[in-house]
Amino acid sequence: MKILHIAICAYLCTSCGGGMRVSHPAVDAGWTSDGTKAAESEAPDGADSGNRTDSQVCLLSGGGVVHVPQEHRAVSETCPAERGSIGPVDTTQCTNTSEILCRSDADCTAGRNGRCLVGDWCMSSCSYDQCLADADCPGIQPCLCRRSGVDTLANECLPGSNCRTDADCGDCGFCSRSAQHSTLQCLSVDGCAEAGCDGGGTTTSCTCTDVVSLAYVCHTLSDECTNDRDCPLDYCAYMDEATHWKCGVCTFPNFM
Repeated sequence: MKILHIAICAYLCTSCGGGMRVSHPAVDAGWTSDGTKAAESEAPDGADSGNRTDSQVCLLSGGGVVHVPQEHRAVSETCPAERGSIGPVDTTQCTNTSEILCRSDADCTAGRNGRCLVGDWCMSSCSYDQCLADADCPGIQPCLCRRSGVDTLANECLPGSNCRTDADCGDCGFCSRSAQHSTLQCLSVDGCAEAGCDGGGTTTSCTCTDVVSLAYVCHTLSDECTNDRDCPLDYCAYMDEATHWKCGVCTFPNFM
């Protein structure tokens, strides 16, 4: 697996119009800096939650309802400056070393926090931190941080994003990470309901794997889903062709 792919993976209805009836608590527009709700109110009469599984909605000041995503970026992050290492790369078993581009972190000096990482068998390359904070990234791109200072993955800017925090998304705005997937992998072919294994009835044996697109994107009134749990057989992500969030479908690899 290529180093770029490893870095990307690090690390994933009804339209929302105005006047919708909900049976769960609603919140007024306006959230505190840590992402907690500022105030609660009853949902307006005549509203309908559709197929959404959210516990809250946000009431637009000009009318309309936005479903609150389970995860959203209320504030910018400061990434760990420390970074883990896998140590020297063992190439003693490699008969072809043409794709060994580095043998230790000391070989990676072209950028910040260079680390020598291993991809597929007898493949290695240098990886560098692109950012430590959002301000290090161009335009509106946010900085995606590694989880801790012992993680080997790089902090990276996310192109294709249209927000860094909820504040970039306007009234009742929520900025969430959208991950589009390309492959459906089954733990066992026998575990699939049909030979095609398209995900129908196989949620316990088949999962989406490869991440092909990762970005932070604002939620809108046109969204067809808010969280992955709104798409029991698929996943929820922002789709460029639809210009809103909707359920995506993983493709099935050829096992034959």
